[in-house]
Amino acid sequence: MLKTSTDKTRILWLFLFLIILIAGVVFLLLGLQKAQKESQYAGATVRAAPSVESIPGLNKASEEYVKTQKQENLKKAEQAAKTKTSAIPTITRPALVGNASEFLARDNEKTPPRSGCSSDEIKRARIAGVDASELRCKGCTVKDLHVTFTAAELKDAGFPAAEMRAQGFPTEVLREAGFNAKDLVDAGTSATELKQAGYTA
Repeated sequence: MLKTSTDKTRILWLFLFLIILIAGVVFLLLGLQKAQKESQYAGATVRAAPSVESIPGLNKASEEYVKTQKQENLKKAEQAAKTKTSAIPTITRPALVGNASEFLARDNEKTPPRSGCSSDEIKRARIAGVDASELRCKGCTVKDLHVTFTAAELKDAGFPAAEMRAQGFPTEVLREAGFNAKDLVDAGTSATELKQAGYTA
């Protein structure tokens, strides 16, 4: 009788052990399968670094990239003016390359009538946070912007001293805006005017 009871106990323990073993194997397999699925969807294999030919702000930006980005910047500025928000243009080079007039050109396209540069539109754009450089990219001139923006803001937007002088900005104001004596001499300012504005030799 004792032997039979011991045998039953052994069988029961063996049965429990087998159940635990099977359950452990099942959980292990399910865990491995889940981990495999997650790695399949969450992971990515990169065989080599992509070849990036155009990076914003570098000298080596391709002409095609610059042209496309200029058009995109203009679209963003126009959209910002319409929605009374602001837009930050993406730079294509570290500085203006070529003639300043080319900066405003529309790359061999027929330039549509200039919009967004009326006095009211410029005031609304200013209130919305659009700066002078964005409006300059859009085609607005010193003549359009000088009532709403300061000389310093127009200088920061890239307008040369000659254009601002032609629009009637006094030499003193151009000096305060940050133009140096050479800029003003190149713009046609006389030595007497420079001296009166506070420039020293």
